[in-house]
Amino acid sequence: MTPTDHILLLAVCALAPKPCLDCARLYIETGVSEAAGGHRFRARICVCLYYLHHALAILLAAGALFETAHAIVMAIGL
Repeated sequence: MTPTDHILLLAVCALAPKPCLDCARLYIETGVSEAAGGHRFRARICVCLYYLHHALAILLAAGALFETAHAIVMAIGL
């Protein structure tokens, strides 16, 4: 991988958790309204999607930290 590839990957990993968390918020709001309407199965699906989006956001943030460390190591020349 070239340094440009690492920079692009770092940018994606650093910026992507925010939209994931925004989607998670929408899913939980939808789940609450579905539960209020008596649709338990739809509410459970929304809650599952909520947790999956949080997990994805955590993985992306961890990837950003890894890419930052990797870029520092490459800059030092190790």
